Amino acid sequence: MINKILFCLAWLVLGLGAIGVVIPLLPTTPLVLLASALFAKSSPRFEAWLRTTRLYRSYVVPFRESGGMTARKKVSMFVVTSATCLISFALVDALPARLVLICVVCGMGIALLTKIRTISPEEDALLRAQWDETAQA
Repeated sequence: MINKILFCLAWLVLGLGAIGVVIPLLPTTPLVLLASALFAKSSPRFEAWLRTTRLYRSYVVPFRESGGMTARKKVSMFVVTSATCLISFALVDALPARLVLICVVCGMGIALLTKIRTISPEEDALLRAQWDETAQA
């Protein structure tokens, strides 16, 4: 029964991660990592499948292998999230909500600058290519 619950939860989390590709407020990489862990516990076959997907290779592999992401991905993530928060800031009149939005943008900026390593596009491509070779072997 637990495996079935974990399996369903893995699909739910993976769906949210996939939506996060186009909706910036959902963090794609952590959600796909969580889905991978849930699949590993409930269905190794689906975990193996997930590791072959473009979503996994694009978002998870470079971060999982190096602990970083390219400057372009960082800037893109920050700009889209900041724009979304700015729109929310303009639409919401409650001071506590506005303070939360400011904290989210500032916290994300600090994390991207200090906690997540910046890798070069070449390193990103190399990590994905190495992953592809390992997955095919």
